[in-house]
Amino acid sequence: IDGSTPENYYNVKKIDFQNIMVNLRDFIQIRKKLNINVPLNVLVLSLHKYTHTIRNSFGFLPSKVKNSNLAGIPDDFVIVKKQLEDILDEKKDKIIESSVIGWAEREKINIKDLRYKKFKCPNLHRIKTEAFIAPDGTWYACCLDSNNELVLGNILALSINEIYFSIKRKDLIESLSKKQFREIGGPCKTVNCCQNLSVTNKTIKGRISNIIKFILKKLNLDKSTKMMIEKYFH
Repeated sequence: IDGSTPENYYNVKKIDFQNIMVNLRDFIQIRKKLNINVPLNVLVLSLHKYTHTIRNSFGFLPSKVKNSNLAGIPDDFVIVKKQLEDILDEKKDKIIESSVIGWAEREKINIKDLRYKKFKCPNLHRIKTEAFIAPDGTWYACCLDSNNELVLGNILALSINEIYFSIKRKDLIESLSKKQFREIGGPCKTVNCCQNLSVTNKTIKGRISNIIKFILKKLNLDKSTKMMIEKYFH
């Protein structure tokens, strides 16, 4: 779930947020009716976390975030979590805050000076052991190849064994192992967008600094003491 309000969710997914909630309720009801012990894990990608992480990692705002005032973006994970807690079974189900991956920002990335050797393919093991197949039968590289640019074959035309043991698939795995991302092309040209991103210490330190400044405004301290405290947390 990538939004806490119908507006935010639609801006990201182009899907009705209320339909998602209705589907979740229906799933829970069916599970209860059939007495099936199937847990439900819901991944929540916070707009607040995503926006700050993308800006901090790449130096620009996410493609679908139009508001440059980051301070105005609330931490919406807590909001979504509360909404889901009213639907899910706390004894069975989990609400997980998703990690941030920048694959949706590929078009804004400048690859001219990208140092490919410092990165590795985070999905290499899955590419070796799993099949990523689209509804039309296309077997593509992996889930981070969102536009199906690296096609290994089509299971409607070839058998799974033929594609799995094909030279094309073998060459892709070998090239990924050697970190030949530029040569592979497609989504691999921006392999930095395939990595799990995190808010750096600089961002965290900045948040702490702002909190300290806010607290100091509320305290009746002399100017020199305030400056000394601010310097300590800078």
